[in-house]
Formats: sequence, C-alpha cells, structure tokens
Amino acid sequence: MPQSPPANDVSKLLESSQLLAEIPTKYRHKIAQLARWLDSDLGVSVTSGSEQCDLLFALKVLQLHGMNLHRSRRFFAKYYKFRSGQGNKEIFHDRNADSEEILKSCQSVYLFTIPRLTSEGHRITFIRLVPGVELVDFEPKALFKRFFMMSDIRFKEENDCKGDVFLVDLTGFTYSHAVKIFSGGLLAKFIKCLKETYPRKLQALHFLNAKPWHKKALSLTLKMCKAGKKINKKIGTHAENGDPIEGLDLTTEKASQMFQDLNDMWMKKLLSYSSWFESQEAINKSYIPRKIHKSKDYKKDEKSEKPKESHHTEVFTLMTLEGIFRQIEIDENESV
Repeated sequence: MPQSPPANDVSKLLESSQLLAEIPTKYRHKIAQLARWLDSDLGVSVTSGSEQCDLLFALKVLQLHGMNLHRSRRFFAKYYKFRSGQGNKEIFHDRNADSEEILKSCQSVYLFTIPRLTSEGHRITFIRLVPGVELVDFEPKALFKRFFMMSDIRFKEENDCKGDVFLVDLTGFTYSHAVKIFSGGLLAKFIKCLKETYPRKLQALHFLNAKPWHKKALSLTLKMCKAGKKINKKIGTHAENGDPIEGLDLTTEKASQMFQDLNDMWMKKLLSYSSWFESQEAINKSYIPRKIHKSKDYKKDEKSEKPKESHHTEVFTLMTLEGIFRQIEIDENESV
C-alpha cells in the first residue's frame, strides 16, 4: 500500500486545492498531520486522486469537524470500519446501482436533492413514496442503501453545502410501511450509520402530511432515542403539505413532475457512478479495522481539542419495533 506523502509534499498538494482559500494558514498543517495518522494508525493512504482517501475528501472531513483533528480521526475510524468486510453489510455492501433492488427502490420511493441551495447554504433532500406503489415493492434496506450511495456522491461533488435539510412527505405512509422499517432492527442500523458516518450537519427535519399516529410514533421514537433538545428543535411535523422552506412549493402539478424528473436524474447519476462504487467496495472490503493506539501527540491533541457534542453523538440510542408501536393506540376510524 502506498505511503502517505511527507508533510511538505502534502503542503504542495494543498496549493492546488480549490478549498485552500477557505482554510486559514495556521490550519494547513493539520491536513498533513491527519494524513500521517490515517496512514500509520488506520493503514489508509491519503494522496491526491487516491481511490481510497482523496486529499480533498480528508480536507472536507476536517472542515466538517471545525478543523478538529480528534473529531476527524474518530469519524474516519468509524467511517472505514462501517464500510469494511466486518462492517454494516446490509447498507454498505453490494451497492450496485443497476441491481434490481436499487432500481426498484428508485421506482417506489422518491429520493432526491433540490438543485439550488437555501439562502443559508443548506441542501434540501426530499423523500416520499411514489403514488400507487404496492407495499410489497417498498424495501427499506434498498432505500437506506440508496441514501448512503447518494450521500457518498454528494460529499464527493459538493463543496458549498453548509448542512442538510430533510423533507419527508408521509403521504401514503401506512402503519404497514412503518412495521417494515422497524422490523429486524434495520432502522437501528441505519440510524447508527447516520450517527457515526454521515458527513453532513443536520439543520432541520420536516415531516409533511403527518397524521396523528405519525406524530405519536415520532414522539415516542425521539424519546427512546434520547434525542437532546438541540435535535428536537430541528424537527417539525406538519399536518398538511405546507412549505416549510421559503420559496419551495410542493403542492402544484408542476411540483409532481419535478419529483419524477429529479428522482430520475439521481437514478441516472447513481448508474453513472457504477464503476466507482464497485472500486470503492473492493477497497473497503479489503480494509481491516485496526485498534487505535493513542500516541502522546494524539492524547495531547485530544486534550487541547475537546470535542463538542455534535449531532453524531447526540442522536440516537436505537429502538425496536415492539418498543415503539406497542405504545401507539390507533383509532380504528383513522386512515393509516
């Protein structure tokens, strides 16, 4: 495996980085420190254009964590562990964009990002069942796998996104759909992946067209997750479609066509990355997670850079199907 370049070489690579202008001079040495640590402690090579860990990818992770080496190291350790042969196979393995499960997921659930950023620089992700899709065609595992495939592409391509806003339209989402999501601990695994390895900051999470039982389920889920006040403040439920994002109209016929067009666009993008997913999976499966030994420098860095509780560590202690839905009383006259 190629060795990470010395600090001077990393500095030269930084000079050609488009992100360099955003980083104060006093922080530039940290990318070299992170590169050396990834190579020596994780066995991950950081070079310009590396298929395993591109220099810009490492740089973005540092930015995401406020140039804090301790938090960036912790993120990388879990990022590669979850994607390794010993990691979460249901979500991070067999990520074939042209597989039947992914193609069927694209046809049964709208999942796409809005092209323009909000005025605050946030990216909106929209999720909704495709009207008329049968319950048998709704596969949460494929949806969660697809979500992280899109996340990997976004983090690779986007440089100007300052956080994520999720709009989850619950139109057509029934109790039976909820049972499928909670069965087998799949949602627990998905949330753990979000907690540990999702490379974006959650700014807001809106549930649209939420029925009373949806709100009860969400409330109980948050309690069992032990979500803190910061997370609760970012979550909103709306009885009607509404427009929680200024200037975004989700109620017109034009919007319905937009759903299909943007969903199709992302389907094509996933297919265009087929060879990249294949090469990434081969690399990640061969990676063997290592026990991290904290050197003197690491301990010194950890002490001087005490990590704040972020959305990764605040969310979620995971739940089971029985733990949530046995506590929900559904009115027999209420449509689910």
